[in-house]
Amino acid sequence: VMFIVSLGGLIYFSRRLSWRIKGLQRNANAITRSKHITRAKKDVFLKELYSILNKSILEGNSVIAYQSVDLLKLAMGEGFMRADESIRLMGVIVGAIKHKQPDIAGFTLDVFKPLVRRLEVREVSYSVQQMLIIGIVALRNKNNFLTAKVVDLLFYLIERNDVQKDKISLSSIIHALQVIGALGMRRRDTALFQEIVKQLNSWRVGHAQNIGKPL
Repeated sequence: VMFIVSLGGLIYFSRRLSWRIKGLQRNANAITRSKHITRAKKDVFLKELYSILNKSILEGNSVIAYQSVDLLKLAMGEGFMRADESIRLMGVIVGAIKHKQPDIAGFTLDVFKPLVRRLEVREVSYSVQQMLIIGIVALRNKNNFLTAKVVDLLFYLIERNDVQKDKISLSSIIHALQVIGALGMRRRDTALFQEIVKQLNSWRVGHAQNIGKPL
């Protein structure tokens, strides 16, 4: 009897998640197309979206999780960002890693790209800290491909001209790469370490004239 009740509850919550994500999908086009959408409405949309995504990971519902991340990519691409958005993303990704869902973690990690594209320079170092946490957790859980994606994101971010001319942002990225490289070596991932060194040296040669120059 308890099994039947538990199964019934699982089906109910699964359906409830599907209803909730469908509701957001119906609203997504109207919200993103509106030129006068308020910050409050954006916040409500994102809060509900993160709630669905986190619950789908906890319940192991990969279908809803992928649908949620698709909406999150759309939202970030449209500039739906709140303060500390990167820490919310980090929490989702680390949660997916710890719940043995690395594919969901990797798919969610892609959301960082439109996010870092729109970051103010003053926000870069904080977001880099969140990416570093993801890279470390991924390595410790033997999800090295996720760490490699973090490295790619860091090199994508370092190509921004304004980042190259801001010493705090630049040093935070280089520090993160050094930490990931050192941890990779300790965990005998020499390929990751060598790739970081190769790309960092190549970047330094190509951008030496811009490093540290004021805007």
